Amino acid sequence: MQRDYQVKAAFFDVDETLLRIDTGTSWIKYLRRRGEISMLDLMRAAYQGFLYRQALKSIDAIVDPAVSKLQDESEQDMIHKSQNWYRQCVEPEVSSDALEAIESHRQKGEEVVLLTGTTQFVAEALSKRLDIEHTLCSRLEVIDGKYTGRMERRCWGEHKVVVAEEFADRHGVNLDESFFYSDSFLDLPMLNRIGTPVAVNPDWRLKRHAKKEGWQIVLWR
Repeated sequence: MQRDYQVKAAFFDVDETLLRIDTGTSWIKYLRRRGEISMLDLMRAAYQGFLYRQALKSIDAIVDPAVSKLQDESEQDMIHKSQNWYRQCVEPEVSSDALEAIESHRQKGEEVVLLTGTTQFVAEALSKRLDIEHTLCSRLEVIDGKYTGRMERRCWGEHKVVVAEEFADRHGVNLDESFFYSDSFLDLPMLNRIGTPVAVNPDWRLKRHAKKEGWQIVLWR
């Protein structure tokens, strides 16, 4: 039973929480600089992101069509491309305040976990860079070295709660005694599920909700 678990954990969202940037936006801009997408594609992606952040369109309705376009693409080609992007655009954007929070939890003997909707390309590289043992992220399905155009695992919204609860059961983590750091109102299901929710550089809806609930609000750089 969850109430018998003794382990405490600190779960960290990635985009605009552990990182100072949104990786989806960064990836699209990277592809544009490489000439792989048009300016119109860039504008369409920006508009989709706006709809998502305003909760006017679900993340599934945005992600599924994008992922379907990867069908039959080589996983190795994507790994190589994403590694270059990660080194240039992502790794320099790790928040120094996030690093301090991670170290604080480690000093207390608490598990540190990445819990993010971003895919394995960012999450696993970031975990390796920060020496974080546990990575819970969205995953693209791969069969015989090629993408199927489907998601293997979703880790956003209510899905994020399911993923966290499954992890907690495997590792004896008491979620009621644990922490979750996030910037987004769209993470409200997980913020409500955790014992200590922390709003990091919150969007306006999360900031308003956090103030109402008396949650901690922090500004990270």
